[in-house]
Amino acid sequence: MNVDFEEFVAGIVENNAERLGIDLDLSSIRLFERPGFKDAVADASSIFFVDGKNRKNDITLILSNKDFPETVRSACELAISVHQRLDANEQRHVLVPLLEGVYDGQSYAVFPRLESFSKNKALRFAQKRFLQPKIADWLAALAVQTTTYCDTPKEVERAFIEPFEYLAEEIKLPNAIRKFSETYLSADIGTRFQLFTTVHHGDFWSGNILSTRGAFPGFGFLTGDFRIIDWGTARLDGFPCIDIIRFANSSNRNTKAAGQIVRNYADAIEISHEEVALYAMASLGRLGLDRDQFPKSRFLAMTERIFDFLCVNDFA
Repeated sequence: MNVDFEEFVAGIVENNAERLGIDLDLSSIRLFERPGFKDAVADASSIFFVDGKNRKNDITLILSNKDFPETVRSACELAISVHQRLDANEQRHVLVPLLEGVYDGQSYAVFPRLESFSKNKALRFAQKRFLQPKIADWLAALAVQTTTYCDTPKEVERAFIEPFEYLAEEIKLPNAIRKFSETYLSADIGTRFQLFTTVHHGDFWSGNILSTRGAFPGFGFLTGDFRIIDWGTARLDGFPCIDIIRFANSSNRNTKAAGQIVRNYADAIEISHEEVALYAMASLGRLGLDRDQFPKSRFLAMTERIFDFLCVNDFA
């Protein structure tokens, strides 16, 4: 960080220490290095860790970049909206900010400091294996509690036909994906299936799953405690299946094992295995239509990867 930016961030931290009524160590402010692919997203925000005088007061500051100053505010609005749609038992897993605000035109939010999966391979494996069924159950509850049925042709058109039209016409996608999408344009899917939308996160991988910090690092995950962060790509009119597919793939090297997690999820929300592919691909078509700052190259690669997963596991 250059000196001017350091002073800018320190000003935000100092202001919010007063608002929270806690002591924060300004000399501890440090930038969190994000995975390299995040840098390819033009509206990516900056993440800072700040230590409190007491460990329980450690915070995370997320700051919009100056070219997209509303990014953090929009993400917080989505997180709060999702939180409000869930019952008390499920909403506790949606991380909402302690404070949010605007500083010199850039929106920001302050969160409690949480911990990610362990860097130790053995412990990380244990954490993920233990947490997988609990997260799958939570994603099923998210789908059930936020279901909105598409009761009119106009709703089906927007939620499903338009995304499949996009996939069918995108010449940079493989022919297999385009032909698959065409089958849902030639069939009356509004009468074949009882179609619905749900909340979906949109970037549901293990890096966006954290846990509260206890006396022993990593122990929170092993108690079933988890918090879902980074709701900036969420949709309130999204689709089931896409989040569980991305999570299962990010947590399993074995594609068949990941497929079984998705099958269990489908059974829990009472949809057929064919519908898994329908909803997953519709969500990708919608992302293609509304991808905003999401790089097209990443969208194309992700679409191919998920379609391959659906085929290997006999969903498509």
